[in-house]
Formats: sequence, structure tokens, C-alpha cells
Amino acid sequence: MVRDVRFHLPLLLGLFVLLCPIWPMLGSHTPSSWFETQHLLKKKLPCNMLMSKINNYKSECKASNTFLHVSFQSVVDVCTLPAIPCKKIKGNICHQSKNPVNVTKCVIRSRTPCTYSDFSKLSKFTVACQHRFNNPHYPLLPFHLD
Repeated sequence: MVRDVRFHLPLLLGLFVLLCPIWPMLGSHTPSSWFETQHLLKKKLPCNMLMSKINNYKSECKASNTFLHVSFQSVVDVCTLPAIPCKKIKGNICHQSKNPVNVTKCVIRSRTPCTYSDFSKLSKFTVACQHRFNNPHYPLLPFHLD
């Protein structure tokens, strides 16, 4: 009986190691869908409403967040522009929009309860993009607002 456990344990550990890299993707969001949830808006809404959705995922009051008033496809199109160095993450995988867009920045005012101030402006944006499944045969998709 002990011998059977020794045989199956390496197989189970190997399976676990193989699944670890995709474990985060087994949840409800891929990196690009989380980017869309966290940073893209179809219409302007108050920050308190917007951030309650984000905070429900994080189970805490996020200090700030920026929302772009553009479509997901518009951001994917920015990923096709020339790559530049990122400011907040390592690598030359960022891309800057050609034109300014409407942006809403939400900044925390109080943590009990979570309340936010709204700041709107017209600004260019920079996104980090990666190939879907890290495979160059798939298009570049946004995963980080730099």
C-alpha cells in the first residue's frame, strides 16, 4: 500500500507544477479581461460606484484607479503601435496612444467606508501588452495601464 502512494505522489506533484502557471487564469479573469474590468468604461459614472466593483474583487479599498473612456478594441489597436519602455513595470512592452482620450481618475478620500474623489481629464495613455497565452501567434492584448 505504501508503495502505491510513493508512485502516485510524484505524478500528482508533477501535475500540480504543470497547472501552477495557468492557475490564475482558471479564475474568472484573464489578464486582458481584468484590464478591461479595471480600466475601461463605456460611459462616465461616479467613482464611488466604479470603485465598489473593483474593491469587491480585492476585498479592500484600492487607493486609486484610472478609467479610460474607450473601447477594448481601441486599446488593442494601441498595442500595435511601436513599443516603448514602461515606467511602472520592466520591459519595452508598453505602447502609447496617439491621441488623448477622456480619462477618469478615482482617488480614495476615506477607507471607512471606501469613498473616492473623481478627477477627469483628456490625456494620452500607455499600456503594457502581451501575446495571449504568451504565444506570438496570438495578437497583443493589454494587461497593464502604465
